Amino acid sequence: KTLYQTNFYGFSKPPNMIKGFFEIYKHDGLKGLFRGNFVNIMKSSPDTSIRFAIFDLLKQHYRKKYNEKILPPLVLFIYGAISGLISSYFIYPLSVIKTRLAAAPSGKYKGFTDAYYKISKTEGKIKPFFSGIGVSTILIIVASGMSLTAYDTLRGFYSKFSKGEEVPVSYLMFIGAMSSGFTNIFCYPLQLITTNMMMQGMNGGKMNMFSFGRNIYNTKGIFGFYQGFMPLMNKLMIGNAISFSAYDKFKGILCK
Repeated sequence: KTLYQTNFYGFSKPPNMIKGFFEIYKHDGLKGLFRGNFVNIMKSSPDTSIRFAIFDLLKQHYRKKYNEKILPPLVLFIYGAISGLISSYFIYPLSVIKTRLAAAPSGKYKGFTDAYYKISKTEGKIKPFFSGIGVSTILIIVASGMSLTAYDTLRGFYSKFSKGEEVPVSYLMFIGAMSSGFTNIFCYPLQLITTNMMMQGMNGGKMNMFSFGRNIYNTKGIFGFYQGFMPLMNKLMIGNAISFSAYDKFKGILCK
């Protein structure tokens, strides 16, 4: 997904996912398919835990204050956006390093420490690690707000009509995937711009989000904003199906 977003390997038009995997394997071997994965785990674990924890705390506070079990969609959206922003700002530098490791030419960075050292030395101590934070803030507000609202609302529907029965894992996985898929149809262009802004420090670029958007539209048209969309959908729908359902089940076990 990241390679498609940044036009890596010089593709004028991204190939299908199967050909993409073979291209990565041809250039970098099996290790190339896992480039940046260690940093991705370092990023994803606190991101998910902070987001869910804050979202639950805010919901508990609302229920105690207003004595209501069901939260209005607008409140869910605001709480989802707040929890997403806090978690995103906390791990944003790791997102930048993960993106660089995944999409930079082979050999550019040897690993997490080397990437951090080289970026700090050539581009700056702080600013490059928050490249694209402005457009990412908009992205997180919309994406986190929408996905957590959709998931919580769909989960509430099941609990309401099943008369309090335990929600099955299959349904939790389904609504986790659907909430992610629905959200990213609307939010993907912002993610595409964010990823490219994270990468631009490598070539000395200083384009803002509007310049990137205009450049993508002028060179590739409206469909250029969805380059790499299918790999993302597969990744996020599977990932969110697992993370949302696992979170709900573990929470249920801990609360017993």
